Amino acid sequence: MMRTTPRDARRPAGMWLALAAGLALLTIAPVAVAQPAVDRAAIEEKRKRDEEQRQAIEAAKKKKLEESGEQAELRKRDEEKAARRGEALQRAQMAQSAASRRQNRKAMEFMNAAWMLDPQNMNYPFFTAALAEANNESELEFTAYAAFERVANHMLEQFGDADHPMKATLIERKLKASERVRLLREKFSSGVVRLSSVPDSCDILLDGAWVGQGSGQLEALVGSHKAEAYCVGFYPFEQPIIVRAGDPANIVLRPNPVPFYGNVVVELQPSDGVTIFFDDVSVEQRLADKPTKDGKIAGKGTRKNPYRLLARKWIIRFHKDGYDRWHRRLTVTRDGTVMVQAKLEKMSEAIERE
Repeated sequence: MMRTTPRDARRPAGMWLALAAGLALLTIAPVAVAQPAVDRAAIEEKRKRDEEQRQAIEAAKKKKLEESGEQAELRKRDEEKAARRGEALQRAQMAQSAASRRQNRKAMEFMNAAWMLDPQNMNYPFFTAALAEANNESELEFTAYAAFERVANHMLEQFGDADHPMKATLIERKLKASERVRLLREKFSSGVVRLSSVPDSCDILLDGAWVGQGSGQLEALVGSHKAEAYCVGFYPFEQPIIVRAGDPANIVLRPNPVPFYGNVVVELQPSDGVTIFFDDVSVEQRLADKPTKDGKIAGKGTRKNPYRLLARKWIIRFHKDGYDRWHRRLTVTRDGTVMVQAKLEKMSEAIERE
């Protein structure tokens, strides 16, 4: 529960001016530039650009219609992330405005909300921690600075030895965060949480703070926490965990896969009297409306009405009395179509050829 800071205990005005100036870096608006008068050539050039843009939009719409299920899911995920980033920026702007009016608690709440919306933005946990420090909210300060350290380390690994305009600032902020975490560690009990996911493509969060993709670790206060995993093709997953002092928690998150399907088209010679098996289960059994030998078959294996199977590896086998057995391995992909063409041979013909 947040405590209200007494007026006489607030930080000096100079600190708030510096903090407001720092927050302003998040929301710098572009400067308007006066445009010169245009001539006919400029108008024609603009018309040409507009037409190119229109064609690009049409091409994007067409591509969207042709995209696979996995591509559509990736696009949707990217769009949702972009929307959250936009909402986070709005919260950061509200935090800057509140800080400039010395509404310290509102500024902290807005910045914390921005951080939860965009956990991989390295500015948000840092400014959340700075505002928590100014408000004497030590638990939030510890959590936010520890999360900033994790993101900062990841960013510095990405930079490597290359020069980057943010590198010096990031190192300076990381030193500040490390020092505050060290001091607060004497006040609170904490432990290290090591998280990994199966599959290793998941984004992993701890109480909304970004931990890594596939694996990562984060220092957290002793007590109950929530770990989450998000990845394409799997249901969102969350798991409660307990953090204990001096006892690192090693947690593996295993989200459940979303069942996806693909199609199998079969062309057989001869086609009559043949029993088709998928993983040694007859097609009548596997694809019937009811799991009985005489059940109705869902699909005929034709182009217009293919067999619909889970997207995974299968073994398909054909059996017909008096004919040599035929089998193949095949991989059914999400929304894909596998063509199986087979010509069965009579046993006598197979023996003579040998």
